[in-house]
Amino acid sequence: MSPSTSSVSADEEVEALPPASPLRRIGAAVSRVGHAALDRARRTPASVAFALSVLLVSVLARVGGISEEFIEARASDPGRLWTLLLGVWSTPSWHAGLALVLAFLVIGGLFEAVMGTRRWLLAFTASAAGGVLVVQAAHAILVATGSTWGDEHAARTPLIAAIFGIAGLAAAGSQWMGVLGRRRLLAYLFAALIVLAAFGGSPQGIGALGGATVGALLGLVLVPKGRHARSLIGTRHRGRSMIALVVLTLSAGTVLAALSAHAIGPLSTAALGLDPGDLTAESLDLLCATSTDAECQKALAAVGTRGITSRLLMMMPFLLQAALAHELAKGRRSAMIGTIVLESTIAVFAFARVVADSLQFEFSNATGDLTRVLLPLSPLAHRLIPVLVPLAMVALVAWNRDWFTVRSTRRTVRRSALVAGLAPLLVGIAVVSAGAVLRNATVPDASPALLAWNFFVRLLPPSALSHLIPTLLPVTAIGHLIVEWAPLLVWAAWTVSVLLISTSGPRVDERPSAKAMEVKDFVREVGAGSLGWMLTWPGNERWLAEDGSALVTYRTASGVRLTITDPAAAPGALEAAVTAFARSASEDSMIPALYSVHADTARVARRLGWTTIRVAEEAVIDLPGLAFTGKKFQDVRTALNRAAKEGIRAEWTSFPSAPEGIRDQVRAISTAWAGDKALPEMGFTLGSLAEIDDEDTRLLLAIDEDGTVHAVTSWLPVFEEGELIGLTLDVMRRRDNSFRPVIEFLIASAALAAKDEGLQILSLSGAPLAHSGLAPADPELDSTSAQRFAPVLDSVGGFLEPVYGFRSLLFFKKKFQPRFEPLYLAVPEVLDIPAVSMAIGKAYLPDLGPVDAARFAQRLMKNE
Repeated sequence: MSPSTSSVSADEEVEALPPASPLRRIGAAVSRVGHAALDRARRTPASVAFALSVLLVSVLARVGGISEEFIEARASDPGRLWTLLLGVWSTPSWHAGLALVLAFLVIGGLFEAVMGTRRWLLAFTASAAGGVLVVQAAHAILVATGSTWGDEHAARTPLIAAIFGIAGLAAAGSQWMGVLGRRRLLAYLFAALIVLAAFGGSPQGIGALGGATVGALLGLVLVPKGRHARSLIGTRHRGRSMIALVVLTLSAGTVLAALSAHAIGPLSTAALGLDPGDLTAESLDLLCATSTDAECQKALAAVGTRGITSRLLMMMPFLLQAALAHELAKGRRSAMIGTIVLESTIAVFAFARVVADSLQFEFSNATGDLTRVLLPLSPLAHRLIPVLVPLAMVALVAWNRDWFTVRSTRRTVRRSALVAGLAPLLVGIAVVSAGAVLRNATVPDASPALLAWNFFVRLLPPSALSHLIPTLLPVTAIGHLIVEWAPLLVWAAWTVSVLLISTSGPRVDERPSAKAMEVKDFVREVGAGSLGWMLTWPGNERWLAEDGSALVTYRTASGVRLTITDPAAAPGALEAAVTAFARSASEDSMIPALYSVHADTARVARRLGWTTIRVAEEAVIDLPGLAFTGKKFQDVRTALNRAAKEGIRAEWTSFPSAPEGIRDQVRAISTAWAGDKALPEMGFTLGSLAEIDDEDTRLLLAIDEDGTVHAVTSWLPVFEEGELIGLTLDVMRRRDNSFRPVIEFLIASAALAAKDEGLQILSLSGAPLAHSGLAPADPELDSTSAQRFAPVLDSVGGFLEPVYGFRSLLFFKKKFQPRFEPLYLAVPEVLDIPAVSMAIGKAYLPDLGPVDAARFAQRLMKNE
């Protein structure tokens, strides 16, 4: 049989195959799922086994096939020792059992994969048993001290020991994470558990805290010795972050206790700092059943538990404090002041409750007799906690005030203050105006004074309502809007005014030495690599090392200090420069990001534990021995020969020294080139007319016999220890009707001229988001975590190719047979990449508007 016959037969056989049936496709999908499940079970056998066993026990317990009470651990029964182990299968309800199954598969499987099965089993069982023992010990202590917590709550609550074990697993497993991940996980885990234990007071919360503590201690013992530890230079200020987390934790616990009917923890009475009053439901029923509307409204306002608006009002101080905590983590001075003012105000009204007499209401009943309702206050110890908790926050922030020195820009402060000040004024005017027109919207009828008073009182912390009782009762929808919802709008505006601060970077004044220095002289003397002359460009901010040995220039956007290529540093000072710059950025609550840096700078960042990502490739021509001979330079020689035939010459000049006619032609070429783009002209590391207007930047022009400029290229000087060693291509633009290979002609001419001048390199600059496949690999810099972003960067490059042609540019540069050097982005941690990506976009396109974005989208759609 001939090959052709065999091929035809194979085609016929393929065509004869019937399409896959739906059942076959379903079977294939089930098979894939089954294989994935088996693979998961092989890698995490303990997690899968516990998940399946908990599910089985939960089902059997629901149908009566197993005694749930036998395996339940209880705080009041420490003698049932078997429950220390069997209690992990206790599930009080079917949905609790389902949640545990998911927790074992997701959380348990995640940590088992990194810890190993044996360590996982030890950490889980020890944490579960430890959590149960902690609850039982707490119960015994509280019963011995006469507390009712043990008798009324803990004794009758079955303990879900599996929760304690999973909390311990998370704490122990954090030791297998990186330094930053471990610290964050432990901080957030213990913050949440402290809220549950200290404010909620449930046995489950106390047990989970105990289990996490046992797990954290076990993790220190179980983790293999000698695990890699990284530097924390450049990461977020740990002290600020911890204070912000403590403030947020105490605020969250307070509001959760205020909103929960079952909060019985030792700090649960801190909720009285947000709770408007002490009225009981029975007193309220009696009062409103027999009193006038006005007296009933007093009681309703005092209790503050009617409807969603009262609950939202109790949440508003927390939301405002959460926004302030976000800024505290950034070291903002305004956030420190705001926290002190807010928490001090809450403490003042909470203290008023300490010294106040019992609340008393008087009203006439149906027979005309005067009736008094006396509402006793809580015990003194309970009333002190709402004072001490906010004062503790004030003391913590004030004691560490030296950490909160970052000031916002004047423009940001004015904008935030305008929102905070205008909100109560405008909303207050609207409330008084609407109430004056619609008097029947409230009971009693609203007067401007009453409306203003009710509005003002609700702008204070909710506990103020128990002392400054508003008397307006809304009876219509409009009444509810002006009495209850309008103050919420002001609280929301205050929260937004705080968040507005985070939209801009901090106000950082350059050091006088950095302002006064001559950047060009510094770069000439020290050098900064092939892209170093970009440090001299206008619009850059400067950071100068204290000893004057290094200079870093950068742009600020999205909370990021984005450097422009490598630092200009004296020999041996590079590592110290990167370290000091990173620390300076962290002190100002900014993310330091080293952008478009070469391998030497990227290696310094890697030694600090940073993440490095290859973002571009620089094409470099080595000039010694350069000759455009051989087949591989055929296109280059063609460009040189054609230019000679058409009478076009390459002429060196600079923009400031060029004749006005030449400058006008360069401007026209540049304007026409930029007008053809879907987006505004890009800046940052891409030069334009502003950057070429520099006597030290060379222009190489293609000019014909009539003096017409056909194309323009600009070349930045490259210095090393005071000596000019090369040139770097920046601007590269051609006239629309010029001959096609004019840019090749200019680059080839520049290379030959630079060689004759005795220079060493000619850099064709970097091509972002494009890969030649010829740049050397570096295992240290091209880490596994960084490679995860390679497909994303490739996708972005492909997406932008129709507009910017980065890959086409890289292919064009290959004509000159350069060597390729990778350029990197270095950031302190992977979580910084989204913010840094936004900063890069803003740096390149600072003036991008909606119209430009629409043009860009239209251009992309046309190329789809």
